[in-house]
Amino acid sequence: MNHWYAFGMGKAFESEENWYKINRYGAQRFIIWSVAIIISGIAIFLLQPQGVEW
Repeated sequence: MNHWYAFGMGKAFESEENWYKINRYGAQRFIIWSVAIIISGIAIFLLQPQGVEW
């Protein structure tokens, strides 16, 4: 457990079991949102407006 890199909420510091559960949950959410942001970025890059001269 550390205070620098992780989800350091008060409940996470109560036990090692809580620490791993909370950080596993947070890591899964980070992965899901990262994939969503990457897909959105690629879609916006590829779907350029029609009829617009750059």
